[in-house]
Amino acid sequence: MKRISFSGITVLILSITIIWVSFNICNWKNPDSVIAWDVKSYYAYLPATFIYKDLTFSFRQDKPEYSDWFWPFTAPNGGLVIITSMGMSMLYSPFFFLAHGYTIMTSPEEATGFSKPYAFMLVMSTIFYASVGLIFLRKLLLRFFNDTVSTFVIIAVFLGTNLFCYSTTHSVMSHAYSFCLITIFILFTDRWYDHPNVKNSIVLGLTGGLISLIRPTNIIVVVLFIFWNWHGYSEIRTRLQLFYKKGLMILIIILTAFLIWLPQLIYWKSITGHWLYYSYGPDNQFFFNNPQWFKVLFSFRNGWFIYSPIMFVAVAGIAFMIKNYKIIFFPVLIYFILNVYIVSSWWCWWYGGSFGLRAFIDSYAVYALPLGVVFQRTFPVKKIYRYCLFSLYLILIIICQFFSYKYRYGSIHFDSMTHEALFDSFWRLKPSKTFYKKLKTPDYDLARKGIYEKDYKNKTK
Repeated sequence: MKRISFSGITVLILSITIIWVSFNICNWKNPDSVIAWDVKSYYAYLPATFIYKDLTFSFRQDKPEYSDWFWPFTAPNGGLVIITSMGMSMLYSPFFFLAHGYTIMTSPEEATGFSKPYAFMLVMSTIFYASVGLIFLRKLLLRFFNDTVSTFVIIAVFLGTNLFCYSTTHSVMSHAYSFCLITIFILFTDRWYDHPNVKNSIVLGLTGGLISLIRPTNIIVVVLFIFWNWHGYSEIRTRLQLFYKKGLMILIIILTAFLIWLPQLIYWKSITGHWLYYSYGPDNQFFFNNPQWFKVLFSFRNGWFIYSPIMFVAVAGIAFMIKNYKIIFFPVLIYFILNVYIVSSWWCWWYGGSFGLRAFIDSYAVYALPLGVVFQRTFPVKKIYRYCLFSLYLILIIICQFFSYKYRYGSIHFDSMTHEALFDSFWRLKPSKTFYKKLKTPDYDLARKGIYEKDYKNKTK
């Protein structure tokens, strides 16, 4: 196939994407809708440390209204500990400091950490990290595909998945940020195998540390590094010899990741008395003996393939990698198996209030590779078949966009969706009068025990 340069089109698409995101994110006008739910915990380290100067949260005793802003949990020793680790606060921090500096100079009385300037800058941080993620995704894809294929993949990954929703409607959640970091990690993994030098090792340690500090289960990205450029089991000895020979570079990766984690370890030790602490508590756990993988993929309650159907094409594309892309077939396949297993083993397999299975967004750079293989195989076929296939891909992208807006306007429910409810209001942006009668609310109490045989209650408005 003749190489066609789409560099200008790619830049244009990225520019339009940024503008589209900017216009779609208006939540900052209501800070309570930005710094809400999980974000309260992700963000709490910053105002507690730099505004209230107290990570023990004793200041809440003087002003009970602060209880609406900070949600620490009580550790067995009585200390108040933030439920999430501080990776997101590290990524928020440059934008937080800009907001704090601006607010002190213009409206000191609003320098609470929870006023409009802080919400606005947090939203801007989402645009920044999502855009950086897409730019680095293009760099990664160009190492394997031409610019035409790379452009189609970028469009599909952003507009055809719930990454769009978590860069707009649910900005400031962790997923667009993790997507950015994992994309950079994969790119520098590929570069490391070409040039295992200090620079590439530091970037891998830095991104790997942040990836796991935001969401510890994402530590499985290490399998991508271990099995990258892997040709098969016969290469085990060669791979071990490479790691031994480049032991200093491996050590640099580990030490850099450890330095990223060190503030967290010190925080846990000072608050709970333990260097390592599971802050989520006994009510939030994994049931590795009872993974709900089928529901995670196909359930109308946030099923991954239902609401981001282009990802079904991507996963199917893994099978096409074994012939011409064998060096990345094994890491992608192993990662996919582990990723689905871990995600589906979480007690709340639908991941609370969300659009689609949001836990998979972090890994979209991984699945962009088999999606690129599918697109590349589409171009050489006969013109009529090519048009049909790309029409199908376009339809899948449009479906996801349509669902994104339905979710935004309430005709896709955040945790109680059923196929009856979906078809009841399918052509509506807003729900019908009978929509709520067709929902089924998850039974959270049973789910916390790993019981899913009947994991719902009838929901009425």
